[in-house]
Amino acid sequence: DDFTKKVIAGDTSGAYDEYLDPALQEQLSKEAFISGVQSLEMDSSCRPSYNNLKVATENGVKSAEVVGQISCTGKKVDLAYKFQGTDQLRMTNIKLRPAS
Repeated sequence: DDFTKKVIAGDTSGAYDEYLDPALQEQLSKEAFISGVQSLEMDSSCRPSYNNLKVATENGVKSAEVVGQISCTGKKVDLAYKFQGTDQLRMTNIKLRPAS
């Protein structure tokens, strides 16, 4: 939830640095991440809701998959995140796109 709140508040650089796994950062540059989030034009009216959360631990590696939607005035944004890690979970997969 902290990641989504940072993204909505416009702290995309902080969200990228704090939550994205280094392997995902290699695939997705900070500039591409920031411009992609900005293109969604989220504002203070936006509120996240999560409809699915799967948590698992396998061989000491924890994972969490989060699916939901960010509702804003006049639009909605679909979200799907996957986090993995041993101690601190880092984002290994992300989808943020306008709801169809």
